[in-house]
This record gives sequence, C-alpha cells and structure tokens, in this order.
Amino acid sequence: MKVVLDANVLVSAVFGGVPRRAFDRALREELWISADTEAELLELTDKLSRIMKSAELLEWKANLGSFLASVHRGSAREQVVLSRDRDDDPYLALAKAIGADFLVTGDKDLLSIRRDQLDRASLGRLRIVTPRQFLDQTSG
Repeated sequence: MKVVLDANVLVSAVFGGVPRRAFDRALREELWISADTEAELLELTDKLSRIMKSAELLEWKANLGSFLASVHRGSAREQVVLSRDRDDDPYLALAKAIGADFLVTGDKDLLSIRRDQLDRASLGRLRIVTPRQFLDQTSG
C-alpha cells in the first residue's frame, strides 16, 4: 500500500492519540515523500522550535527522523491543481506520480476534494482520508 502523509499529521502525531496511531500504522506501509514536502517538513522544525516545549520538539525531531529514514522519495511528473489551497497540490501531484492509495491529512481543503474531481485528474485510486479513517480502512 502506497501512502502519502500530510505534514499536519506528522505534527499532530507528536501529541499522541489518533494521529500518532495513524503515523505508526503508516510507517508499516510504503511511505512516499517529495522534495517539496521534505523541504516543508525541515522548514517546520525551525517554526516549531519557537512554539513547542522542548520535550515536544524532541518528539517532533524523532518522528521526523523516523519518517525521513523510512520513506521512498518521488517526484511529480506533472502538476495537479485541485485543492482550494495551492500549497496542498504538491501532495496530490506526488500521489498521482506514485499511484498512491492513501493521502492521510487533517487539511479540510484536501478532504473536501470530491471523488469525481480525483477521477478527472487520473487519481481514481487515491483515497484522501483523516488519520481516523486511515486507521479504520487499514485495520486487520
């Protein structure tokens, strides 16, 4: 199973709960990242260092290290323009390039993309889901 995780899931995983369980579950699958996403995650570390407690920041860095060590790297061959927030489109472009099964996110702009829009963009196999939905759909 090919999985793309949105940066917001990685940040939320620091605080435990469902996002952490989804992160741990995704680590058992074929995880993919693009150069754009990796740069976003590394940039987030600097921003988070100003707002997180030191223990949370250490957890973030550990999660990020685990994630980056276990992912496949891919690049989008073409742009995908579907999200209301254009900053989200690189996730969709990567998902298309690798034939992803899941894009796990808490981002409402991504979650609001309809099935017919995905079909028209040749992303028919992709399921854009919340961390809870990812756990529900991949258990067992």
